[in-house]
Amino acid sequence: MIGDNAEPTSHPRIMLAKEKFLPADQLEPALAAMFVDARNEDSAAAVTALIRLVPEANLTAAAEMAAAERGAGTD
Repeated sequence: MIGDNAEPTSHPRIMLAKEKFLPADQLEPALAAMFVDARNEDSAAAVTALIRLVPEANLTAAAEMAAAERGAGTD
C-alpha cells in the first residue's frame, strides 16, 4: 500500500513511496516495551505505545477498548 505522497518513476506502473519511519535504534526499544506491555496483558499501555509508533493509524476503536478494559479493572 502506498500513501498519498507517492512519486512516479520512469516506469508508468512503479511508484516510489515516501513513507515515514523510525530508525531501528528508536524502533527496537519501543517495540520491546510494547511487547512487554502485551505480555503483561496491559492492553492500554500496548495500544498507547502503538499509537505513538504509528500516529497516522486510525486506532480509535483499539484505544477505546483499551480504555474500557482499564476502567473495568479498577472495580
